[in-house]
Amino acid sequence: MKELIKLNDFFLTRLHVDWRAPKAKTKSPGDKPIIDYNVFQYKKNDRLFKLELTVRAHSGNPSKEDGQEIDAEIIGIFSFSKDASENEMHSLIRINGLTILYGLLRGHLATITGAFPGQRFILPSIYMNNVILEVEQRRKKNSVKKTRVSKKPSKKKKSQ
Repeated sequence: MKELIKLNDFFLTRLHVDWRAPKAKTKSPGDKPIIDYNVFQYKKNDRLFKLELTVRAHSGNPSKEDGQEIDAEIIGIFSFSKDASENEMHSLIRINGLTILYGLLRGHLATITGAFPGQRFILPSIYMNNVILEVEQRRKKNSVKKTRVSKKPSKKKKSQ
């Protein structure tokens, strides 16, 4: 099987972890992470992509302000073989690229938070296709809201 997509490099560009002592003995797993992403295709080399993945997550109970709060961004640079079509590249950068970056972030986050008091923070396993659908639906919904909001036309008096 030919390798269509390749991770050339990756960078953690933001990793903020706040740890707060639990106020109760029970430990809540927290809400599901909020994930977003942006895809950029290079103009000079259309087989080269930059993928930005942002993740916000919380363990414990956010309303009680305990547990760990995570805000992270990881960027990956991906290249595609000449065998990949334009449609394949745009599909694979989202599904495979996001899966790769999420896994890298998950591992780094578990390693770093392992030094914090209490247990380490492990991002949940996710099905990336569902994440992509959620992000695209959220963007579409926000786009519709933006187009519905318009300024009222100003009434200018005609000068004589």
